Parts: sequence; structure tokens; C-alpha cells
Amino acid sequence: MSRISASVGRSDNGTRQCHNLPADQSLVIGLLNRIGQAQGGRRENPLPTNVVRGAATTDLYQAILAFQRAQHLSVDGHVDPEQATLRRLDELAGAPTAAIRSTPTADLPDSIHRSANYVERRVHGVGIVGLGGPFRLDLDANGTRNFTMPRSRFNLSPDPFSGNAEVALTGIYPNEPQALAAVQSSVARRPGFVVYAHYRGPENIIFPTIMSATTTPALIRALQRALDEERQYAQAASSTLLQAFFTLAGLRYAPVVRAAPAAAVATDLQALRQTAQTLLRNQPAGRAVVNLAGAGEVSGAINLNPLVGQQVQAIPNLVRAGAEMVGEIFPAGSVSRIVANDVILGQVNWATTARGCFTALRSGGTVSIAPYAGQLAEHLEAIAAALRSAGFRNVAVEAGRFVTAIKP
Repeated sequence: MSRISASVGRSDNGTRQCHNLPADQSLVIGLLNRIGQAQGGRRENPLPTNVVRGAATTDLYQAILAFQRAQHLSVDGHVDPEQATLRRLDELAGAPTAAIRSTPTADLPDSIHRSANYVERRVHGVGIVGLGGPFRLDLDANGTRNFTMPRSRFNLSPDPFSGNAEVALTGIYPNEPQALAAVQSSVARRPGFVVYAHYRGPENIIFPTIMSATTTPALIRALQRALDEERQYAQAASSTLLQAFFTLAGLRYAPVVRAAPAAAVATDLQALRQTAQTLLRNQPAGRAVVNLAGAGEVSGAINLNPLVGQQVQAIPNLVRAGAEMVGEIFPAGSVSRIVANDVILGQVNWATTARGCFTALRSGGTVSIAPYAGQLAEHLEAIAAALRSAGFRNVAVEAGRFVTAIKP
């Protein structure tokens, strides 16, 4: 049953004051607008969706009275939580369950996104089942619990919200068909507005009916990276099952063998520097990216990795050395961006590495470090502290998963 936090409307004799919270008014208006006139609703002549905190409009008040009369309910002009008028509205409108309570409509998407069951909080990684196949959504760090969804379910590009107003319907629908039906009947569907709703799908996960960079930004970024890697593998592994696994912060593991330049196996500092200089010259103008340690090599980046204890094949643009040597190997101010994905706690001395990053980066250069999930909070704090100590600015832990910083 739909829920409201307090009464909506006003007394038919003027003696009752209702709270008329905006979210509650929006829910009641939405229910009335989905019910036909023959049953006392306003589907043929929808109520305006704009509301004022603490005050029900005359139109809303009259609509409640008309509905109560048509349904032979107590005609009192207000809708109360869990009482007969709300229950009947719910029944006739096929309304969503588990509505967000006491949440202004404008804040609804953020409220749902903070739910532990929202898709971006439940999905730990993504993959592709076979070249050209559906997307795989992983519910644990190992990818052992997962389900697939067709690519067509995701708006990777362009984003339908671009240049349009975003309208999220109130509540979480029990399934996708009901959510889509509510969108279709919404009075907000008109040029310049993109309407969507939320529903419970596989594994009780909350999905938006439109998944794009607006509604699921981290998920779309991860899927886009999966597609980028797929395109690179396509020629070398067109008949091979693509078994790449991507966290929302970046690539975790890519076992597909692909053609790549021979790794540089240098044994002294001078040789390492020469290798780095050669690879820097091959970087696009203004884009000198260095990937440190871990896994999840960023496409096109120079990879600084000793490969100790790792089962990694054919890493391109490789300088075989530890992350701690970044400041010694790369000339000062020669790098525009440094990234690291899936670095295990204890694998890197961050104090030394942060100072080296500060040396190698040019002014305005950025750092983005996504450690492996184990002991995540402790690891994130250690990285952030090291970056601050090295002189970085705007050091921040993003989404509880990675650390970013800027060299002043």
C-alpha cells in the first residue's frame, strides 16, 4: 500500500488543518490522476502536479471530495495515512508499493539512490558475456553471483535527459511493467520533459526505468569501459569468450590475450627512464597517463608495474618497476594523470609513491586511486593521508571507493 506521512487536503467544514507535505500531496495527486472520471478520478482532466508545502489547492480539495462521493466513502475532504480513502485510491490506481515517505518530489531520486538496494549500491562489477553479448551485473567482488541484462536496457549514449527536464515519479513500483505503465500515464509526459520511475527487479534491486549517465552514472561509466575494452579485443579475440570483469571504479581482471608491444624488462634506473621517455613520446598530446600497480590497466596508459605475484599477460606499454619509483622514472612535470586500480593493502608504500606522483605530475594533474575491496576504509584513509602530506589539494574519497586529488 502507498504511504503518506500525514493528512492531505482540508476539512469539508474548515475545522481540520492537514499537514499537506509536498511528497504526500504529489502521491495523492498521482493516484487521482491515474483513476478514471467514472470512478471519481481525474485521469481525463488531470490535476496540476505543482504543490505548495502546507496548503492543498482548491482543485485538490474538490477532487478528494468528488472521489469520496463517487466511492461512497466518508466525505470529509482529506486523505489520511493508512485509512479508507488512501486504500481505495491505491486499489484503483494500481499504485506503487513502499513509497518514499516525507520526501519532497525534487529530492526523490537522491533518496532512492541512497537506498542499500539501489542498483549502483548492489552491483559490485560488470562484465560482458561473449563478444557482443549481454551485460553481466555482478553482486559480489568475485563475480560468482550475477545476472545478465540486454544492452538495449542501458542508454550509454546519448543520454535522453540531456537538454530535458528530469521528472521522477513518486514511489518504488513492485515490477517494471507497473512502473512503465505509470510513466505512460503521467501528466508530465510532454516535450522537454523525460519521465521515469523506479521498480524492484532481480534480486530485489531497485532500478530506474531509464538507466543513463543521469540516473546510474557509475554503472554507465563501468559499462562504457567494458565496451571500450571489448572493441580492443574484438579483432584479436573475435571467436573467444570475453571474460573481462570490471569494478565500478575500473577494470579488475582481463584474461583475454591480445596482441601488444613487448614488455620492457629493464634492470637499471637509466634503462627504466629511457623506456618511460619512449612511451611518453607515444602518448597523445596533452594526455600522458600512468597506471600504477594493481590491475585494471587504463586503455592506452603507461603501466608501471613490477608484476610480482600477479597472473597478468601481455600488459601493453609496460615499465616493470614499483609504484614507489614513479618520481624517479618519469621526468618532473611530464605526466597529466596518474591512476591505480585494485591495489591490495600493503602492496604499495603510499607515502613514497605520493611524493613521486607529485613530482611526476604537471600542475593541475590529477590522481585517482581505487584500492581493492579488502580493508577498504583503512586503505582509502592511508592513501588520502599520503596525498595530503605530499602536497596535493582537493584530496577526496569519492563514493567510498576511490581517492582523487589535484596537484596545485
